[in-house]
Amino acid sequence: MKVTIKGLDEFGKQLEDLAKAIDELKRTFHGRKVNFDADDPADVERSIRDLEADMDAKLARFRNSPAAQEIIDKFRQTIRQQIEELARLNKGKSAGQG
Repeated sequence: MKVTIKGLDEFGKQLEDLAKAIDELKRTFHGRKVNFDADDPADVERSIRDLEADMDAKLARFRNSPAAQEIIDKFRQTIRQQIEELARLNKGKSAGQG
């Protein structure tokens, strides 16, 4: 019996999209500095929204790629958690500095 495997082209395209999305994330966000006032929750949220908007713009071409979108969504959650944690740890430390 001879069996033909199908669907590898689509799987290959998704893997290619995933690799490109990861590369774009690295180029755009690796080592990027984020400024915010840890004592101002609105400013913390603004910095997160700014990063998310930049991410949406840079990665828009991957919206129809489930594999790429999954990694982008995880990255978005990680960035939010990291900024919120940094804000929590630095709260009150900027008072009186200048």
